[in-house]
Order: sequence, then C-alpha cells, then structure tokens
Amino acid sequence: MLAPPLLSMDAGGPLGADCMQHAGHLGAQSPSLEAQLAAVRAVSPWGTVNEQQRSGACGLSQGVANGMRAVPDFAQSIQPKILKQINSFNTKEDLLTNAAACHQVLDEINLTTCIYRLARLYNNVRGVAARRRWASELHGNFMFHLLLRTLHSHLLHAQLQLMQQPHKFRGFDARCVSNLIWALVKLEVPTEPGALGHEVVHAVSPLVLHFLPMASSQGLANLLWAYSKMTEPVLHVMMMIVAEMTGRLQCAKSPATFDAQALSNAIWALAHVRSRVSDLDAIAGIPGLTLSFMGAVASSAVSMLNGLRTRTDQGSMLESERAFSCQALVNIVWSFATLLGENVTRVAPVRALFGCICAEALIRLAATASALQLNQGWAPRLLDGFNEQAFSNIVYAYDKAQLLDADLLQSIFTVAALRLERCGGRPSFKPQELCTLLRAAQSSIAQPWAFLEKLHSVLCASPHIVSEWGAGERAELERALALLEMYRTAVLMERMRLQQEQEQAQMQQAQEHHAQFTALAAAPSYSMSSSYSSGGFSGSMW
Repeated sequence: MLAPPLLSMDAGGPLGADCMQHAGHLGAQSPSLEAQLAAVRAVSPWGTVNEQQRSGACGLSQGVANGMRAVPDFAQSIQPKILKQINSFNTKEDLLTNAAACHQVLDEINLTTCIYRLARLYNNVRGVAARRRWASELHGNFMFHLLLRTLHSHLLHAQLQLMQQPHKFRGFDARCVSNLIWALVKLEVPTEPGALGHEVVHAVSPLVLHFLPMASSQGLANLLWAYSKMTEPVLHVMMMIVAEMTGRLQCAKSPATFDAQALSNAIWALAHVRSRVSDLDAIAGIPGLTLSFMGAVASSAVSMLNGLRTRTDQGSMLESERAFSCQALVNIVWSFATLLGENVTRVAPVRALFGCICAEALIRLAATASALQLNQGWAPRLLDGFNEQAFSNIVYAYDKAQLLDADLLQSIFTVAALRLERCGGRPSFKPQELCTLLRAAQSSIAQPWAFLEKLHSVLCASPHIVSEWGAGERAELERALALLEMYRTAVLMERMRLQQEQEQAQMQQAQEHHAQFTALAAAPSYSMSSSYSSGGFSGSMW
C-alpha cells in the first residue's frame, strides 16, 4: 500500500557522493574508464559478457558465490568513475550490460548502487501492464542474476570480515544495506525460500543488525517497511529495528529526527506483519516492546500535529501537507486501528493521537470542500491528499476504534460528493473503497444523501462501471441505493405532509378571515339598532 519516500539522488547517486569524497580527486591525466575496464576484462577469469552468455548464467553464479571474491586492489582507483557511469544509465538494458561486463571489479557500493538504480528506473515506469512487463524482463535476465550472485558473494565476504576482523571492516555501511533491502523489495525480487532473493536477504540481514545503531531514522523506517513487504519477513530483524526505533523515539533528543512519513511507514509495517504473527514480543525477546513502540510513535506524532497550526488558507494547507501529509495521517490511524481495534481507547497516547488527527482532518476536509466548491486553482494539488483511498481508510480506522463521529463522517461525505462532481463520469473509487463509505452511509451517524445522489447520477450515466464488481460489492451498492430511495420517498412524503398542512392552515386562515369580515360587516347595523332601542330618539318626529 505504501512506499517509503525515495532518498535524494544527486549527480553521483545516493551512495556516490560519499564514495567520491573518500576516493579523492582523480587527475585529468588518468586513463579513461573504458581503457581501464578493457584492461580489467583482459585479466577477468570469466571473460566478456558474450562469453558469459555462451557459458551459461548458472555456472557463473555458482563460481561467484563460491569464491566470495573481494575487489582486486588494482580496481579500487576506478570505482568512483564506475559509480558515476552507473548513475548515468537510463535503461535497465544499458545498466545490466555494463555491470555484467565488469561485475568482477565492482565494489560493494557500486553493486548496491546498480540494484538501487534499477529500483529507481522501475519506480518511473507508469502503467500496470508496463510495470509487469519491465519486472518480468528484469527477473528473467541472466545478467541481473549474475549481479545478485556477485552481490551475494560480497555479502558473505563482509560477514567473514565482521567475524574475523571487525575493526578493519570496510565496504558496506548502514545506508548501503538500507538502500539494498529497499531496492530488492521495490523491484519485487522473489524472497521466498529457495529463491536467489531469499539468499541475498539472509546474507545482508546480519549486516543490517550490525549497522542499526549507525542507521539514519529514515533508513530504519525504510528497512522496517521493506522487511514487512517480503513474502516471509525476517521477523527477528524487524523486531530489532523496532527496538532501535523505540529507544530513539523515547529519547528526549531523538524524536524530531523521525518525520511523519517515517512514523507512518514504521507503524504500517508493524500492522502488516501483526496480521500474520500475533506475538511479536516473543520473537523480539523483549516483553512489552510492541506496546512501547506504539506509544512512542503516537506521542511523537501528537507532538508534530500540535506544532502544525493548520488554517484553511492556501499557504497553510500546502505547508501542513508537506509537513504531515494526508496519506501519513490516514495510514497511521489505519495501522493503529488494525493493531488495537476497539482497544485504541485504552492506550492513552493512541487515543490522544486519534483526537488530534480527527481535528486536523476536519480542518483539511473543510478547506478542501471550500476550494472545490469555489473551483480555486490550488484545489487540484490537494486532491491527492484526501482521496478515495484515504476516505475509505480513515472511515475504517475510526469505525474499528469505535471513534467515528458525525462531524468527521459528514465532512468526508461532503468532499466525496464534490470529488464525484469533478470525476467527469469516471469515478476513481475502487469497489472496496466505495463499499466502506456505503456501509458507513447505513450507520445513521451522518447524512450521506448528497454523496449517494451524486453516486447514483454517475452510475446512471455510466452503468458499465459496476460490470466487473463482485456479488458482495453489488449487494452493498444495492442496499445503499435502496436506502437512498427510502430517503427520497420519505422526503416526498414529508413534502406532501407539509404541503397538506400548509393548505389546511391556509384554509383555516381563510375561514378565520371570512368570519372576521362577516363580523365587521354586521357591526354598523347592530350599532344603529342599538341607538334606537336605547331611547336616544323618543316620540314622534312631528
């Protein structure tokens, strides 16, 4: 569901700047990279890429893995140039061809950068079919397997180095292993037992544990997210990451180093694996670790939210979105609701967080509704904030925690209706997302009628939208539309009743006016006759 934010990549790549700095300046008179690589290939025990293809990838991979080769001394000086070239490739074919041609002289940072660069390239591919094709081509490419095998060899060599000469360890570092784990997951490299990805993950995991104290806060969150996305997460490593993050969050000086996205990714990762493994504390060997972590994350998030001071104007809204995105808001409450359910109210920091996020969400929803109604130019920039998935997740979270109130749900229905108006006949709701709101519409907590009316109009104009829905989703839609029809009938009957009452009131008022008019008309004759009878005139006029 969530991807961690991509680390910044300068001209030398995410790992390149550090490598360039330590490698020193290479003089202008040094041989070209192509000439140096040609000399390296000449002494390579595996030959050129074409020779590798003829000999088969499996044999090469096994040779690399068994050798656990370190980078030759004569190749150290060209690593910065290779690194710069790796980061210049814009297609996987160019990168893999060049990496495979000189894989035997790539150091740990360059090998990791190859995998990371591939992940960045994959991240830029748009369209489900295009991404599936890209990944399939990569996973079936023998040069990619060769790259992974070479990397696996270096990881085994690093483990030996750590055991035998830990004080002389060099090569991999905290950022390197964090980027590697993240890239493997982004590339969807299979990690189930027996797969090459499984071997790489288990080879790098001891290094992850070794570098935990040196890892950045963003690196820790990305590691936790990446491990949770694997087919079989390495749970003991994950829980050690949780322990490290808990310690930093509880430290008075450290919480500010975790941003909202890091907190969101971390708690989401825990919720993701908790659905499969109930007793995470037993795996960690630290009683109460999971609850302590949740409390620390919640307290840190509350501190961030209290500092936002969000207002409904454009500048404040966009600034708050950058500091604490709607996606982070929603994913945090979704994760806590998944972990705790109705017990959210029993954990004080988490209960306080739900209150803060509700207040923040109400401000942002009100600003979004106003911007959409007035068709303000900055509104489209907020549309990726509270979108359809966000509506679904936040309603699910507050309902599961039994904290869903009328104001929040009404605001969500209002913005959802406005988004349906702007969809142009193509609503971006997924069926399961829509069904969450449809179920909430039947709860009698808020008034969903404007939202249901807009939805009904869209479905009448484009009935094919529901053609691929499942039976359960169609049934949910039918119940909601039946509720809408009942509401329409009730409104019509109420109008008829009011009209009838109005007609009766008008008739009664008319009768009263007629009676008053009759009385007024009769009043003069009654006065004249009274004058005669009172003796005002006596006897004959003559």
